[in-house]
Amino acid sequence: MDANLPEIVGALTALMVEENGALDGHAGRLRLNELARIKVRLVGQLECEVARRRRLDERCIDDDERNALVERIEALEQAGRENAAALLRQMELTSSLLDALVAEARRVSSRRASTYGAAGELTPPDPSVPIAIDSRF
Repeated sequence: MDANLPEIVGALTALMVEENGALDGHAGRLRLNELARIKVRLVGQLECEVARRRRLDERCIDDDERNALVERIEALEQAGRENAAALLRQMELTSSLLDALVAEARRVSSRRASTYGAAGELTPPDPSVPIAIDSRF
C-alpha cells in the first residue's frame, strides 16, 4: 500500500460527507451498507498506514504532509460530528416509528375486550403486543 495519510483521511472524509447526504436523503439500506463497508475498509487502511509508520519509526513527516494532514483531519472531525448527528436523527426517528407501531397495535388489539379465565373471571388482555418486522419478532 503506497497511500499516504492525508489521502486516506481525505477519502474517509469524502465518504462520510456522502454518507451524511445519504442519511439525510433517505437512501436505501443497501446503499448505506455499501458505504459502511467502504468506511470500514478505509479505516483499516488508515490503521495499517499508522502501524507501518510506527514499525518503521517514521515519526517525522514533512511540513507539506503535516499541513495537509491537519487540514484533512479537521474536515474529518467536522464530517464525523455531522455523521453522528445524522445517525442520532435516524435512531430517534426509528424509535419514534416503533413506538407509534406499538401504540397502534395495542390500540387495535384492545378492542377485543377481556378474556374469560378458567375460573370464569374476566382478565384484561396482555398489553404487550408482539410486533413483527420483516417476519421477525
